[in-house]
Order: sequence, then C-alpha cells, then structure tokens
Amino acid sequence: MAAGSSQWLPCCAHLFSAEWWADWAAEPSVDHEMLLEPEGPIGQQPSGNELKLKAFGVGRVLGTGAFSTVRQGTHRASGRTYALKLVDKQKSNAKSIAHEVGLMRRGGSHAHLVSLFDHFELARAWVLVLELVSGGEVFDRICSRGAYSERDAAAHQHG
Repeated sequence: MAAGSSQWLPCCAHLFSAEWWADWAAEPSVDHEMLLEPEGPIGQQPSGNELKLKAFGVGRVLGTGAFSTVRQGTHRASGRTYALKLVDKQKSNAKSIAHEVGLMRRGGSHAHLVSLFDHFELARAWVLVLELVSGGEVFDRICSRGAYSERDAAAHQHG
C-alpha cells in the first residue's frame, strides 16, 4: 500500500503531515551493503573496528529506517546472535550516536529494554551491537491494534 493511502497505518498516519509523507516517500533508501564496505584501497589492512565487524557473520536485514538498517549478526566465536544496527554516517552525526549509546548504557540490563553489548565505528557507519529481540516491530503491533490502554500494556509486560 502506498504511504499516502488511507488504509496504511490507519491509527498512526494522522500523526504526520502530507508533506512529511511526501518527503518520506522521496527519501532514498539506505544502501545496506555500502555501510559494511571498508573505506580505502583494496588490500589495505583492516582497522581494529573492521576486525570487530569480521568477528560477526552478518546475516539478513531485520529492519530499516531513514538513517539505519538492522541486520542479524552471529558472533563467530560464541555462536550468539545479535542485532547489528548500522547507522549511516552521512545521515546522522556523532553527537546523536553518543546520546543514543549513553541512554542505552544508563538503561543497563533490564528485562524490558534492549541491551547494548558493544558499539564501534566503521568508515561509513556506526555499529551498535544489540540484544536480538524477536517478535516483530512494536510500532507495527501498536498500529495494527489501534490503541493500547495502560492495562493492555501492563499485561504484555508479563506475557
């Protein structure tokens, strides 16, 4: 369905103006593969952070946004699976990433928050190594439901 159609996200579409939807539809998509490419001549020694990325088997795309893409990543040594959030440097800035990392660190390890395990910088992207959470997008669930009462949200915390 087109972003401007009245059936697309009926509960949430009204939150955004027609101009916002037009800008969103015109926004070029993130080149997921480009974010993983090293910068510099072929054959150049990889940086320490590029070696950090090589510690993961980078898998399928789990989700995308205007500034980033999230891919499944399997840590080769441990076999543990993570979500690798690749934030495009051309569409964001270091201050925003530092703020996001700071918020996630303050949240610490909590049953109802996605945990941050590591973060590092590549030539074209910042990488956040996050807890992999299955079950789909929370935003999509809220929109498909229409609305959540406080009681409904509390029930889902324990279920």
